[in-house]
Amino acid sequence: MNLNLFYSAVVLILSVLAVVFVQKLVGKATTPENKREKSAVPVVVYPASNHQFYDRIEAIGTAKANESITITATVSERVGKILFEEGARVKASQLLVQLEDNEEKADLAEARINVEEQRREFDRVTALRRQNGISEQDTDTARFAYERYKAQLVAAEARWKDRQITAPFAGVLGLRMVSPGALVSAGTEITTLDDDSVIKLDFTVPETFLSILKIGQEIEAQSAAWTQMTFKGTVTGIDSRVNSTTRAVAVQAKLPNEDSKLRAGMLLTIELFGNPRRKIGIPEKTLVAYGRQQFVFTVDSQNVAHKREVFIGHRDAGWVEVESGLQEGEIVVVEGQINLGEGSAVNVVATDEQEPERSSENTVIDTDAASADAASASK
Repeated sequence: MNLNLFYSAVVLILSVLAVVFVQKLVGKATTPENKREKSAVPVVVYPASNHQFYDRIEAIGTAKANESITITATVSERVGKILFEEGARVKASQLLVQLEDNEEKADLAEARINVEEQRREFDRVTALRRQNGISEQDTDTARFAYERYKAQLVAAEARWKDRQITAPFAGVLGLRMVSPGALVSAGTEITTLDDDSVIKLDFTVPETFLSILKIGQEIEAQSAAWTQMTFKGTVTGIDSRVNSTTRAVAVQAKLPNEDSKLRAGMLLTIELFGNPRRKIGIPEKTLVAYGRQQFVFTVDSQNVAHKREVFIGHRDAGWVEVESGLQEGEIVVVEGQINLGEGSAVNVVATDEQEPERSSENTVIDTDAASADAASASK
């Protein structure tokens, strides 16, 4: 009987110990730390860092050649030879059109003979004067005659050159407007010539943006003809006056055009970049908006998320400038913040290391509308 009681007590004690052991295991598995590990939210993060930001103005401008003229005849004469092809590139001083010049050639030859003849006469008279063989007056008469014939030679050469129409500078020719044998007069248009090695870009900017306009300022331009290309240049001139009607100032920029893709008269969309500065920049998708306030989730060294208000500046191309509320090097959540709250545990699965190509203020200016508004206000 006593032995049975002993065995029953032993079984009871072992059962109690087993229950206690199981409870400890369960309790250990459900500690706050383990619960946090199981409920950690997977996120992608980005380390806040300094970036270059700019203010940007967009406008519309018209392209002009660096130099542009209409080549015309300077005298009345028939066209002898046309020595250029339409659309051809020519060098400075290259002969384009030869007008008939038979009479001018004859006059030039005669003038050269007269100059040579009078030069010899002047040399003879000068030699006699050294020997006191003739008077000073006779020497002066011979010298004046020599100078007169030289002037006549220069005039004959000028009349002959007037029959040779040349390119005043290097560039590309336009369409031909005369034919061989045609009688042209002074002012008759023959063709056009454009120096398109550099393109001038004329546009206007409302006076409210004068504070960020500077000589040497970078610009980027795009054309509807070359949608995949960006043409870069600099501001070379700002008008000294603001138009009192439109309240806008005229600006000129120059763009290198070595490949000749841009042509005079083209309409270009222009972006000006000014006020460069270094500020904290983060991807725009990190922001969480609550009314007019903007927040981000930062991640500390314990992989715990914290909600923080930030004050932002300019946005562009998926990036945002942070004015205050965030320090360089702090880790912010880029993806996964929709499931986060203050103190949420996170599991960092990736780090976003993308860099912005150019962050800037997205100030788009319709110059016509802005000028019209300014004009209305002035009234």
